[in-house]
Amino acid sequence: MHQTPPLDKRVRDALADWRASGSQDWDSGFLGLIGRFVPWFDAEGIAYQFCDSVAVRLHGGSPPGRDAALMLTPESWKRVRERQGERFGATDRGDSGWLSSPEVRHASRVSFRQSLEDVTVSVYGVRVSSLPFLFTNLLFRMGGMERREVISLIRANDLDESFRLSLPAGYRTAFVSCLKDARREKPTS
Repeated sequence: MHQTPPLDKRVRDALADWRASGSQDWDSGFLGLIGRFVPWFDAEGIAYQFCDSVAVRLHGGSPPGRDAALMLTPESWKRVRERQGERFGATDRGDSGWLSSPEVRHASRVSFRQSLEDVTVSVYGVRVSSLPFLFTNLLFRMGGMERREVISLIRANDLDESFRLSLPAGYRTAFVSCLKDARREKPTS
């Protein structure tokens, strides 16, 4: 069995609620995928970012979900598919895909974007959606779960109304509405 370098302790700490949830998939599930994908992607020069729950959590927010959704460039996806083997499996699903490891029982949903350069940041050595890109995606899908994630990110990053200027114009009003709710509501413990 191939030994995977350990994730930065801060990543494990940021995702500690996954362990606290009683999930039996702590090391072998989604966190296991993160620990296996990051070194492989870095070694292969794969352009990637974790989005959704992982990005929310590493930016300090409180996501209700537990997933390891990925975004790759089409060129990187092609390289992943060419290099898959006994450690990783890649499956096409039309305009998306799935990436899995036989060592774990889960797979990451993969979506594609032509370039990730200006929408990706590194948090503790893991590439995730930048805050403006993450907010844009959450506000685009805005439901109850996404609203809670946005509010938790506003609080965790101490954002104010000026942050709205980093968002596309069509999402600024929704952000300001969430900002007002973040200031009005008390976090539940």
